[in-house]
Amino acid sequence: PLYAVGMAHTNAAMFAVPFSENPVKAALVFYLESWRTPSILATLAFGVAILWALRNRQIVLLGGLFILTWRIQSNLDYGIRGIGLIVLFYVFIQKWWVSLPIVAAYMIWWGLRGSAYALSGFGVTIRYGLQMFAIFALPFIYIHMHTKVRLNKWVAYLFYPGHLVLIMLLDRFVFV
Repeated sequence: PLYAVGMAHTNAAMFAVPFSENPVKAALVFYLESWRTPSILATLAFGVAILWALRNRQIVLLGGLFILTWRIQSNLDYGIRGIGLIVLFYVFIQKWWVSLPIVAAYMIWWGLRGSAYALSGFGVTIRYGLQMFAIFALPFIYIHMHTKVRLNKWVAYLFYPGHLVLIMLLDRFVFV
């Protein structure tokens, strides 16, 4: 979602560093380098390449990227569904009242495809996967804050790894 929002509201200069010359090549090189241990970055790299092709109306390239992503989806952290979510955020980002129900429905559908968790009540058990919890991030994604507050860039850079460390510590020491 962050890439989609960034590309929708900027001229994509901040995303252009590795992708300026050839976004497809940059995504493929990254993916090939991480073939044995794919990470979220592979999914995001393909997502950015697809958004770039979509934004620049490169239909043949877009089709090729979708076919390639479909073929290698089992090697991507979030597979084709993750790419689909990135595209949905980007396509509908200008109209939140359209985007919110579509993205929420997509996330619920995706979450119901899993079976790691169960919710039981009234004689019914609903099984769902980890992706169902992503729905709780939607309010933070769609709340548009009109503020002049500017944070140091390092706050943004350190937030993601910092929150992962916090989750790991909670898992190890609190939820034993």
